[in-house]
Amino acid sequence: MQTYLVFAVLLWWAIEWVKRYLVKFSCPKMVQEIIVLILALGGGLGLSIYYKFDLLMLLGVQENNSIVGQVFAGLGIASGSGGVYELLKAIKNIGSAATTEPVNKEA
Repeated sequence: MQTYLVFAVLLWWAIEWVKRYLVKFSCPKMVQEIIVLILALGGGLGLSIYYKFDLLMLLGVQENNSIVGQVFAGLGIASGSGGVYELLKAIKNIGSAATTEPVNKEA
């Protein structure tokens, strides 16, 4: 399971790095989102197939490594990269909200 999270974080980092450079090009927002989606899917599938990471085997559904399990792992890693981003963004927002809210001493 740690490998799954590491792959998701690495993919998230790579996509965020690419997003910084996509902003410099004058293309519509929709095109940028499609490029990011293709990168996430390609990166997730590429990592899972290259490293033979099988989500079905990890969950104990089957005993042998299969391409179907690798595709599921790739899709999970691709969607997990966005989930990791949202989680880190939420944690950052919680930390910044806690420091900016006034403390009510009357309670």
